Amino acid sequence: MSEPLELAWGRLQRRSPHGIAATLLPYRSSGEIDWPAFERLVVRTSEAGLDVAVNMDTGFGDLLTPEERQAALDVARAALGPAARLYAGAYEEPAPSPPEGYARPIGAIEKRGGVPVIVQSRAMHGLGPREKAQLYAAIAARSERGVLGFELSPRFAAHGEIWDEETFARLLDVPDLEQLPGALRLARNRQRGSRQAASRRDPSARTDRPEGSRRDAA
Repeated sequence: MSEPLELAWGRLQRRSPHGIAATLLPYRSSGEIDWPAFERLVVRTSEAGLDVAVNMDTGFGDLLTPEERQAALDVARAALGPAARLYAGAYEEPAPSPPEGYARPIGAIEKRGGVPVIVQSRAMHGLGPREKAQLYAAIAARSERGVLGFELSPRFAAHGEIWDEETFARLLDVPDLEQLPGALRLARNRQRGSRQAASRRDPSARTDRPEGSRRDAA
């Protein structure tokens, strides 16, 4: 058994899975949003034991107007009740800077007791890992309770992108991205295991976090 795999087994512990499902936004043949059908899908998703996420790419969030996104939030919140967890895609809106562009949708989601999921925008394309992490930190700072990051392949939407390893590592250290999905938590553990293994093989190898990180979010 290889050393990294041994480390992975050593970190295993009992835990309950946390599933978040993006909910489809159905349309009528007339081209109008079918809100009653959407409400039924939200309820069925919740009854299946999954938390609901609206206004994601599955819900055509990038093709909706800000008013339609808020309507989807309102329908989902009413269907779930005030206590249920609700996640929603936050898309950049026109503003002098990307952080300002995300501020309004983040506020609209949190006003309804939801957790914002930062959907990538074209403004992020071409930025280096350090600059991209700084931008995410500035966007997340607009939130009162923290946000989730979201990686979307450009095959599904032109504004999406796949992060390289350095970008991914730096995003893990953005404090306001503390509410990490399970996949990111596992990636953080894998990253730590790789660093520990590298340290044992080569004591001179660096095992600290990327420059600019402030603290662990795990």
